[in-house]
Amino acid sequence: MRAKKLPMVDDLRDESDHENPTRIVIVPRSNRVDCDQLMDHLFASTDLEKSYRVNLNMIGLDGRPQVKGLHGILSEWLTFRRQTVRRRLEHRLEKVLARLHILEAYSPLTSILTR
Repeated sequence: MRAKKLPMVDDLRDESDHENPTRIVIVPRSNRVDCDQLMDHLFASTDLEKSYRVNLNMIGLDGRPQVKGLHGILSEWLTFRRQTVRRRLEHRLEKVLARLHILEAYSPLTSILTR
């Protein structure tokens, strides 16, 4: 099968590991094999290059469903994350300010008690 499908390839090894999750070594039959032609042939005859159709229909920040591109999805995600982080920090700030308000009420008492 390899001789029929990959006539220009002498050896094909998978050298993937935890540092390089995807590493495929392709050794051509001779030095005279053009690398660009070899890669074009591999992309055409194997699953090295494959495209998938994806439906990116989603509900945006405006609450309406819409088909969005990758740039639109990423920009809306970043906007959502900024809003979420800002709301979380504002909530924490409100809690700290409420606690400071209580502690300010204690400060005159501490000055009276330390006399």
